[in-house]
Amino acid sequence: MKYLNILGRLYNVPLLVDANKLDIISKNVITPILKGEQVEDNGFSPTKKEIKSSNDVAVIEVFDSLVSKNGGGASGFTSYAGIKNKTIDAIEKGYSKIGYYIDSPGGEVSGLFALTDFINSIPKTYGINTFAFTDGSMTSAAYAIGSATQKVYSTSTAMSGSIAAIMDIINVSKANEQKGIEHYIIRSKEEKALGNPHEEMSDTTLEMYKNLIDNVDKIFNNEVERNRPILTVDKIMSMKGRSYMASEALELNLIDQIVTSFDEVISLETSKTKVNVMTLEEYKQKVDALEAELSKLKVSNQTAITEAVTNERVRCSQIFSAGDTLKIKFDHVLKRVNAGTSFDDTKDIFAAIAEGLDNAKVIDSSTTITPSVTDAVLTGQEQTIEVEGLGKINTKDILNSLKGAK
Repeated sequence: MKYLNILGRLYNVPLLVDANKLDIISKNVITPILKGEQVEDNGFSPTKKEIKSSNDVAVIEVFDSLVSKNGGGASGFTSYAGIKNKTIDAIEKGYSKIGYYIDSPGGEVSGLFALTDFINSIPKTYGINTFAFTDGSMTSAAYAIGSATQKVYSTSTAMSGSIAAIMDIINVSKANEQKGIEHYIIRSKEEKALGNPHEEMSDTTLEMYKNLIDNVDKIFNNEVERNRPILTVDKIMSMKGRSYMASEALELNLIDQIVTSFDEVISLETSKTKVNVMTLEEYKQKVDALEAELSKLKVSNQTAITEAVTNERVRCSQIFSAGDTLKIKFDHVLKRVNAGTSFDDTKDIFAAIAEGLDNAKVIDSSTTITPSVTDAVLTGQEQTIEVEGLGKINTKDILNSLKGAK
């Protein structure tokens, strides 16, 4: 009974795990449990590696089999929930970079893509750079995690890829028969509990599982393409779910750079230009301060608008009043209003116009000219006259010179 939870997460469910690891799980865990045998731990324990610490880089371990939350067996595991919690803790502590140290064959589907979406959003949301490193295995679900970072490093012998889904379907009906065990499955609906290990596998059940696997594979492919646009779905499909050593992985754009060790990665990442990263609390304080400043600017802007409207009304009123007092034509007054001329400048302009009009009305009567027409010649529509003291004048010129005269 203590293995039921583990069993339900390992067989007849889609997995994103390397085929070699699934084979080990099947032989050492699934099959013994289904046969009613004791599961031996074989001395397996969670992976431990010496990791160089850095004040700038938070290191998140992604080792062994990957599970959604907790539980998973004696051979070591890492949960997606634990990875996210450690990442959030690194963000809150203000690290400028977050590195994922990966040595995992992959694992469960459940919870994986929510984690990769979160990792993919970190640089844009928090301004923190991310990277992944592997010196062992970064395959299937583990590769999905690595692909969600900004840069992927690998040692020369590490394996990456295996972008595909897999399912281990086990049938123990023949073993039950040999042991004299009979199972009767009573269903209220015809597809309930299809694929249970105690009945022969039907074509309908196989087709159902094939469709399920295909859907998971499609989601996996699209997620990797989103994280690493250089890896199109067509390129991923052409890899056929294989894993690749670093030299081929680099050529296929599964990784970005081959390095000798994690220490080298730390040196490369910390030598880059450092970025000042705010904690979540500092970010919130800055947002609050900017919002307060924006409110002040809104009030100040409204005050300035009100004052400007009032001043404009006063200016226009004064200009119209001055035009009326000095008997200035309305179109001249309106021109000054539309031009935005200040009231003081407008007064000077109107005063000059008024003075000019007054001077134009003065008639010089100190001398008297009495011209006489001595000759007139009609030429078409024009007429030339000779005026004593003025000579010959074209009447058309006279009319033109008088245009606009008052």
